[in-house]
Amino acid sequence: MSKTRKSVLLSALVFPGAGQYYLKRYRTAGLLIITSLASVYVIVAEAVKQARIILKELESSGYAISPEKITELSTQAANNANTTETSVAWILIIICWLLGIIDAYRSGKQADKKQSG
Repeated sequence: MSKTRKSVLLSALVFPGAGQYYLKRYRTAGLLIITSLASVYVIVAEAVKQARIILKELESSGYAISPEKITELSTQAANNANTTETSVAWILIIICWLLGIIDAYRSGKQADKKQSG
């Protein structure tokens, strides 16, 4: 399998920057990986925050758990969520993924040319 194909598959299917790491482009790989991980952190932190809000509401209601109550609390939490931060984080992940794939393809082609002569 060519370096181009391996690097593109790694970037597309594993994580943004994995293809660059395979091609030994550590600076680019690090930038993509750190940006993606920071974005994932923002998304997970917001999800945990919302889950804690739901758990506090359930606790205050004496743990009277019903599907309707959970749906209601989830809807309230989603409406109160900081969607700007999570939207920006999702956009950054998508951009990193696309840039990673494009750069892996371009860099892989260059590496294949050098390898073939």
